[in-house]
Order: sequence, then structure tokens, then C-alpha cells
Amino acid sequence: MQQPNSFRLVVRRGPQPNQTYEISKDVTTLGRDITNDIVVNDRETSRHHLRLQRSSDTVTVEDLGSTNGTFVNGKRVSGVTTLQNGDMVGLGETVTLAFEIQRGQQMPAVGGPPASGGIPTPGPLSPPPVEAPPAEASYGPPAAAFGGQQPLVDPYLPPVGESTPAPPIAYPEGPPQMQQPAYYGQPPAGYQIPPPPQQYPGYDYDPYKARDDEGGSSQWLVLGCFVFFVLAFVCFGFIGLLLIDTLNLWCDTPVITQIVAAFGYC
Repeated sequence: MQQPNSFRLVVRRGPQPNQTYEISKDVTTLGRDITNDIVVNDRETSRHHLRLQRSSDTVTVEDLGSTNGTFVNGKRVSGVTTLQNGDMVGLGETVTLAFEIQRGQQMPAVGGPPASGGIPTPGPLSPPPVEAPPAEASYGPPAAAFGGQQPLVDPYLPPVGESTPAPPIAYPEGPPQMQQPAYYGQPPAGYQIPPPPQQYPGYDYDPYKARDDEGGSSQWLVLGCFVFFVLAFVCFGFIGLLLIDTLNLWCDTPVITQIVAAFGYC
């Protein structure tokens, strides 16, 4: 029994490389529009680019008046063209599809001998033989002493009722001596206890802060002296003017006489 051939297109160049499209319908349309059977979203592909017609053993391609044309092995298609296995179908200049044919295999008849190149029919399956578990060694008293059940034993231990004395440990240089514990009492004679490390008093000194403090104090000192001299000058001037006015010395004092004469008082 011969299986039918299968056909497919494989994207070699385009928006989705290695994408496979099976041609399973008698008439398959390809284009950019989503109503097509095979949709190729590329600017070189028309909305309805080409039509594929499938028969029992061949596939033909027909261009549907596309803008950029359909090419088979570099030659532009003008009518219906039959595709061969391995042909390269081009859509414009940017999309290339490889046409592949997968030949059907010869299937053997059910229950008969395999045909040439077919797959042999498997016979009825038989269950694998069941092997009996290996007998285990029995140690100790019989199972009747334990109510008909065999007790669990360790195969590396000697049988019940027998004992193997442990060999004595031989020390060629005598038994090991116990290590004396460390002495935590008074130190031995001549031992000098090292003095504790010298502790330095902590301080918090910032040279920049000290410099800023010194600059601020000097500014306040200068400002205080200036204010003092201004107040002293005002006080002494007021006292002098008061004395001049009390003694009527406006026209007798040399500097004040000139100032008063300017206003026409002397």
C-alpha cells in the first residue's frame, strides 16, 4: 500500500526563516492578506500574490497579478508552472521559498509478510519470563522458633550461638600516655607578664573648626572695638558741643567759628 506524497514550502529568506507551510489543500492561496491560506507579511508580497494547485503527485503555481511578480528558480512566472522538488519560489526580491516533496512509503498488508522497503508487522507480544528470587542464606535458629517467620539477621554478623572475640590491640612502643592538661594556675617562675597596651586619651579635635572659631572671635573683637570707638566719639562730641554751647564759645573756637560763620551766626 503506497502512501500519498506530501508537499511543503520552507522559508529560506524572508520575515520568518525556516518557517514551514504544509500544502494539504487542493487549492492554496498565498499573500499578505490574512484571508489567504499562507500569510507572508512582507512589503514585496501582494495582498493576493499566487495560487498553488495540488494533485496526487504534482503541485502547480500561478501568479495572481502581483506587483513584484513570482519567480521559480530566478525566472518570472507568466502562467501555470509545475514545481519540482527543490525549486526556489521567489516573491519579489526579498522572500524565497523552497518547494519540497516527501515521497510516501510502501506499507505492508496487515498480517502478511513485509513488502520490499516496508516496515515488518510486529507479532504478538509475550510476557517476559518471571525469574524466582535467589534463595537467601539462613542464619540462626529455624523459622519455627519465631512463629513461622524468619527473623531479620545481619549477614555480616556470625551465626547465633557463636561469638568471635575481638583481637587484642598490640602497642609496639607501649600503651599511649595521657597528655597532661594545660596549667591554668600561677605562671612558672621567671615568666614576665607583658604590660597592657598603653591607652591614649581620646580627643575630638578638628583643625578646620578651630580655625573657623579663631576667625570668628577676631571678627567679633574688631567689630566690638569699632562700636566702642564710635560710641566714645559720639559721647565726647556731644559733651564738647554741650560745653561749647554752655560757655557760648561758638565764635571763639577756631574750627567751629568757621563752620558757624558759614551759616551767618558770627
